[in-house]
Parts: sequence; structure tokens; C-alpha cells
Amino acid sequence: MRLCRTFAMIGILVLAGSATPRAQNGSATGTLQVNSKTSTMKYAYAYSEPLDAKGEVDIVMIVSDQALPKAVLKNVDQLHELSDKGKFEGVRIVIHDDQRVMSAAPFSKALTGYVSTALYAQFLPKVFTPNGIEARIKTPAGGASLAGQKWSYDVTFTVPKGEIGK
Repeated sequence: MRLCRTFAMIGILVLAGSATPRAQNGSATGTLQVNSKTSTMKYAYAYSEPLDAKGEVDIVMIVSDQALPKAVLKNVDQLHELSDKGKFEGVRIVIHDDQRVMSAAPFSKALTGYVSTALYAQFLPKVFTPNGIEARIKTPAGGASLAGQKWSYDVTFTVPKGEIGK
């Protein structure tokens, strides 16, 4: 509950600071493998979604092989367009403020369809506070598969305090 209030404050501060929150980048190390294509993750982004009716908030984190334009981070359709054109490989993961994985979606030109499932995502936070996020996201051993698609990822990332949701 305390963490819930803490991230609710992040959401309030973000909304008070600007009409459209902008995500900033941190750093990432690790890989994403989709249908035998491997990409190295280098960048990490995080921002909070608006508070829900209960005053709770989801935190969206994206790890990527490429630096992404700020304008596309909150637009899943634009992320898909970049991915389909081979300009972005990565994982978008949504974590509730109580650290539950709400969704996790790999993005890769190697995908022949869209997959998003929290079932295969493991979120292992070292730090998950308004002071910063240091975490690892990974699929279980052996990866994941759904609808003929196979993927796996194991990425450690950091998004410093000053770069969350600005």
C-alpha cells in the first residue's frame, strides 16, 4: 500500500509538471531473441500512466536496441510500425505499482504477429521506487511461445530518478 501511494505521487507530479509526460532513457544490457533473431538491448525508458479510479498507477518500461523518439514511446501503434520496419527491437512491459506484471510484449520484425502476455514475464526489481528503477525482466528458462511465435529475453536495466516520467 505504501508503494502504491509512492507511485501515485509520481503520477501526480508527472501530471502536474506537464500535460503530456515524456519518458527519458536509461540504460539496458541483455538480449531479446525472437524466432531465432537476437538483438542486444541498450536503452531503457520508463513513465507512469495516469492514476486509475483507485488512485493506483501502472509503470510502463521499454527496453530497446535503438534510441527511440520520445513521441513514440506512449504509442503502441507507432512502436509496431518502427518494429515492422526493422527500426526497433525491444520489450514493452507494464508493471502495476504493487509490482505485478500487467503485460509484456516483445517487438521485433521477426514476429509474424503481435504477442503480449504477462504469463511469460518475470519482473525482478532491485530498486522500484520514485528514486529510480533497477530491475531485470526475463522469460522463464526455455523462453515463451504463443501462436507459432517463439521469444525469450533477459534484460537488466536502470532508469534513474531524474529520468522517470519527465
